[in-house]
Amino acid sequence: MKHRKLILWGTGIIVVVGIGLAFAKATWDPNEVPTSVTAIKQTVAPNHIYQTYRFPYKLTIVDKSAKLYSAPAGTKGSKYLGTAASNHLNTKITGQTRDDLNHNQRAGYIKFNQNNHHYWVSAQQTRFRDLNALKGPNKQIETAISAGLKLVGHSKYDYGGGRNLTDIRHHRFDCSSFVRYCYGKAGITLGSWIVSLLLHWLQWVSLSVLIK
Repeated sequence: MKHRKLILWGTGIIVVVGIGLAFAKATWDPNEVPTSVTAIKQTVAPNHIYQTYRFPYKLTIVDKSAKLYSAPAGTKGSKYLGTAASNHLNTKITGQTRDDLNHNQRAGYIKFNQNNHHYWVSAQQTRFRDLNALKGPNKQIETAISAGLKLVGHSKYDYGGGRNLTDIRHHRFDCSSFVRYCYGKAGITLGSWIVSLLLHWLQWVSLSVLIK
């Protein structure tokens, strides 16, 4: 009986010592650290770049705590480079290239150069500095765009809406009526179901070949 107790005690001590040694090794040896969650994510499920295009626009980084990367975040090989503040960067930047991720145009990253270094920042952390520089020569189209921009954040989507004066006064539109309303402000009359017609008539192209 005594021998059995000694064996159990001995086994328990060995297990505890083993766990302690493993913990000490992981603590003292900097070369034996667990793989980070970020590294695992990049290996197992990296973000996918589905389109790349030139983005030579004057921008402002809206938050100095915006994170910067060596490539679009979550893509293979991307490394975190700190923030705009920690890198002592000027928040006024000029874009070079934009990559959109995972078939989501809102999940884009913009490449820029500063102090002889390349950085990538989330497009959501930037805004245009000079909107007038984006305007084209067609005044009617610019008027339509301006009419649409005024309704951003002030118009509720309403399927089938925008086809009577009450809806229009309350800025209730669906896709087709919204496009028709904006172009109507520019003096261009479009059909009621213009968006549906465009989807059938026009061919989808990459953003990289679009010209305003």
